[in-house]
Order: sequence, then structure tokens, then C-alpha cells
Amino acid sequence: MMGSFQRRVKWWMDACFGPEISADRLERGDRLLEEVFELLQSGDYPRERIRALEEYTYSRPKGEPHQEVGGVTITLAAYCLAHGVDMHQAGEDELARIWTKVDAIRAKQAAKPTSSALPIGPAANVEGIALSKAEIDALFVGKIPTHRSDAYIAAEAAFADYFARNYPGPDTVIFDPAWHAPKIFYAAFRALAAAGTEDGR
Repeated sequence: MMGSFQRRVKWWMDACFGPEISADRLERGDRLLEEVFELLQSGDYPRERIRALEEYTYSRPKGEPHQEVGGVTITLAAYCLAHGVDMHQAGEDELARIWTKVDAIRAKQAAKPTSSALPIGPAANVEGIALSKAEIDALFVGKIPTHRSDAYIAAEAAFADYFARNYPGPDTVIFDPAWHAPKIFYAAFRALAAAGTEDGR
């Protein structure tokens, strides 16, 4: 029987991806592993230790899913204790956040290459901003995406990620990347649109 949080995650998954993608076990494994890596990276875990643990784990007999989920849950709780994080509150906060990102997440999923573990396609680098080929094509091959279209949202999200990672420190006069990124991206969008159409719309 699913608990309240897991049930609410299911509602979000169904709303965002639909039942087929939500039930794709390989995809869910890819995303779980990605999130684990991101969590470890955020806590400054040494990357060089990953391969040794991978070899060690896969050299042993595989476990039973129910028990392993329990192990993951307990180990995550212990990790959060060591890092001073309330795991339940973090989960609630993230679920609330991703409900506001459904369109952008759908666009990212649509651009994802088939049968790949990676969440994005082969990237091209535009002034340090990694975009998938589909996103580059949507932006620059013969047309400019409509404002707030899926392609626009996906490109804006990629830009915002780059912008936040390269943003000036708190000692500068501008220190809110979440506020600035959409405005700067929209200015760039308008400039590109103006270059590609008569009236820039």
C-alpha cells in the first residue's frame, strides 16, 4: 500500500509523463541514478570513489527490490542526518517545485534521445550553454520558437542553469539569477526574433 507521499508523486508522474513513461523501469532507474549522483556531487563526494563501488556492487549477487528499497531509504535518512537535511521536508519542497515545472520537464523529455540513459541529446555549445540538437534546431534552423512554447521553455531552462552556475557572487550588485535569467533570455529571444522576422514577434 502506497503512503501519501508516494501516491502524490504518482499523481505528478501521471500528470507530467503519462502512464507509459511513468512505468518505464529502465527510465526510472536512469533518473534515480542521476539524482543520486547529483546529491553526492552537491555534498562534495569524491567522483573517483564511484567506479570502485560500482565494481564492488555488481560483483555481488543481486538483491531483492523490496529489501533494497528499504536499504536505500534508511541509507538516505542516515546521509541526510550527517548533512543536516530533513529528508521529508526536502521531498515535500521538491514535489511542490516540480509541479510548477511540468511544461519544461515535458519539453526536456520530448528532446531526450530514445534508448539513452542521458536526460538530454548530443549537446551543442552556444557560448557555454549546452542545448540538445533538437533545441538548437528549434531555435536557429529556419525559425524562432514562439514565446513560452515548449522549445522556448526548454532553451530558457538550459540558459537559466548555465546562468546560475556562472552568476556573480553576493558581493556584486546583481545577485538573483532566478530573477535575472528569464529577463536576459527574453531579451536574447527578442533580438533573435527581430533578426529572423520583420517585426520581431
